[in-house]
Amino acid sequence: PSPARLVEARAAAARAVALDPDLPEARLARASLVLLPGTGPADTSTLRADLAAVRAARPNDPELLWVQGTLARREGRSAEALAL
Repeated sequence: PSPARLVEARAAAARAVALDPDLPEARLARASLVLLPGTGPADTSTLRADLAAVRAARPNDPELLWVQGTLARREGRSAEALAL
């Protein structure tokens, strides 16, 4: 996505989480946006809190598994990434 669209998407995800922090889709959207290429360093504390909340609500969600795998790969935990 273009930089402007990425800013819009992040703002929309942040609004969705603010409206309903317990909504797994909102938290997963925010986490997914953090890991897009070209987005800069991730806020890992928020990212991990979002992933933990989604995992509690939807442990087999394919997008959750993708985000967890991508994060693990970026952190050099290739075996864990492949296991997901």
